[in-house]
Amino acid sequence: MSFNPPKQVQMMIKHYDINSTDNRDEALIARAVQYVKKPLWAYFRPMIRGTEHIPEGAGLYVGNHSGGIMTPDSFLFGCEVFEKRGLKDLPFGLTHVTAIKAPLVHQIIVPLGAIKASHQNAHKLFQQGKKVLVYPGGDIDALRPFRDKDRIIFEERRGYIRLALREHVPIIPVISAGSRQRPPPKGRGLKESLC
Repeated sequence: MSFNPPKQVQMMIKHYDINSTDNRDEALIARAVQYVKKPLWAYFRPMIRGTEHIPEGAGLYVGNHSGGIMTPDSFLFGCEVFEKRGLKDLPFGLTHVTAIKAPLVHQIIVPLGAIKASHQNAHKLFQQGKKVLVYPGGDIDALRPFRDKDRIIFEERRGYIRLALREHVPIIPVISAGSRQRPPPKGRGLKESLC
């Protein structure tokens, strides 16, 4: 007699090749957008503008992290792009190896489009006409002091420029601003906005 765990359990224990461009699951992405968009929008109240200016074909989205240890930037941006432009413009996220290998995080973000950050993986995706998302500032930008809340801090990280030039793809800026200035809703307002 063989044990066949439910699909959800299988997904949570599955190990993905973090260098593969074939892990993205469109049905899972559609479900994730359906379930996470309402609470994310209720809590963070984002205003996302400019998706109509996204160029066709391969491209490099370059963003800044602006949420400290809670960086919902990718999910907010991804939900909007998926709903307005579809899977063709939804980026694969070049993800730091520490994050992409973390248990449970790995099983969630890889089927949503995370891939290990490397120029080789970006090259494979660009060759397929895909878009890629990078956050050059990474931890330095995400954890910048409050006094720098209105600054984007990439320091000396310029690999994204070399990558875009070498691959002949446009850089598409993705700016996240204001997350440290607007207090989240409290009490009853939060409950009503989530229900």
